[in-house]
Order: sequence, then structure tokens, then C-alpha cells
Amino acid sequence: MSDDDQRLGLGEITEQSAFVRLLETKARVKMLDVLMRHSYAALSQSQIADRANLDQTTVSRNIDVFEDLDVVEVEDGWPTEYQIDRDSAVVHGLEQAQTALLEHSERLVEET
Repeated sequence: MSDDDQRLGLGEITEQSAFVRLLETKARVKMLDVLMRHSYAALSQSQIADRANLDQTTVSRNIDVFEDLDVVEVEDGWPTEYQIDRDSAVVHGLEQAQTALLEHSERLVEET
């Protein structure tokens, strides 16, 4: 690690990195996309699975990562529901990245 990395608090990339854990699998990316696109509503695991075209067991195995990283708010009840945490700095950053990627994709389509 360089002196600049140490000064900026940038450690070695590990499997436990929050960024790596959040975006580690295609399933998590799809789940995150669904939650961000439906930020106005709380969704059950089954609803997330349907909208992301995933098995409910896949959502069940992965949703705890979102909870651990404070990306979702959990609404207890039956069934438990999850909603993107609109106050999370991480979510704000992800929204900006998502918007930039969509705009970039649109420009690429227009150029071809």
C-alpha cells in the first residue's frame, strides 16, 4: 500500500470490504436495483425476488448483507419488508452512480 493510500485511509481491498460485499454477486446487484427503483415502497423478500427475477431463497441468503451495511430499513411484520434507506450516504452515492451510468448508456445508444 502506498503512503498516499495510508494517508487517505484506503486499506487493502479484501473480501470483507463493504463495497465488495454489497456488489459481490449479480443477485445482489439485481436486488439493489429493485430496491432503488422501488424506493417509495417497502417490499417483501418474495416481491424483491419476483421483480429481480431471482429465487426467493437467493434473496433470503443475501438480504442480510444489505441490513449489515445499513442500506435498507427493515419493517417488522409478516412478512418482513425492506425499503431502501433514503437517508443513507451509501444509498445517495449509489443513486448518483446509477444516474450517471444510465445517462452514459443513453449517450452510447444515441451515438450508435
